[in-house]
Amino acid sequence: MQFTSLALLALSALAIAAPSPVPANAAVSSTTQSVEMDSAIYSRLEKAFQDAAVGKQTSTVSARAGSDVRNDVINGQCNDIILIFARGTYGSGNIGTGIGVAFADNLIAQRPGKVAVQGVQPYAALISGYLAGGDEEGANSMASLTAKAVSQCPNSKIIWGGYSQGAQVTHKAAARISTSLHSKIYAIALFGDPNDGQAFPGALNGKVRTWCHSNDPICDGIPLPIDGHLTYEADAPAAAAWAASRV
Repeated sequence: MQFTSLALLALSALAIAAPSPVPANAAVSSTTQSVEMDSAIYSRLEKAFQDAAVGKQTSTVSARAGSDVRNDVINGQCNDIILIFARGTYGSGNIGTGIGVAFADNLIAQRPGKVAVQGVQPYAALISGYLAGGDEEGANSMASLTAKAVSQCPNSKIIWGGYSQGAQVTHKAAARISTSLHSKIYAIALFGDPNDGQAFPGALNGKVRTWCHSNDPICDGIPLPIDGHLTYEADAPAAAAWAASRV
């Protein structure tokens, strides 16, 4: 089923749950991963993603030792392993709370003193980027940060990570980096990927593992951030162990 049809299904669900009626004149384009809609429906969908992001920030940030802002590559730091992570829609900082901080912290625990972390920025992580199949600026930033990491830290092994829209951004970044960088990327960990099943280019495709919960509609292309999409923090230990085993 096309993304646009699934988007309408999700919007209908939001309309049913909403206290006020939603205008029925939503216009949806026929282009996959591109949705045009009535402003009231767009606002409701936007709020659903904002509320989901705020809920994760409130419930997890105080329990995590790590910050949701990581700029090791930008600050010129090198280490044996460099994690470059793209947060989800409306995620805080530049790696987001929830799975972003949890994955970084667990990877550091797997390889103490050997991990540098960089969040993707600039990258607005707005709902418009998600509906367009991933923020263009974010994809360009992830690609350029990867090139910068390889240039300033030629002996480092790079791990990519992305959650929700961040997974879309990771897919796009993979298509924008030079193939000469493929050998520098050792693992790609994706969580709640709206593009689940989409192949990565070249040698990167054999380095990917995706965590998609059976009750996460976003993995099926439905823009509905319900509980199944908000619990990937629980997968952080297994994901970090897998990524660490590849470097």
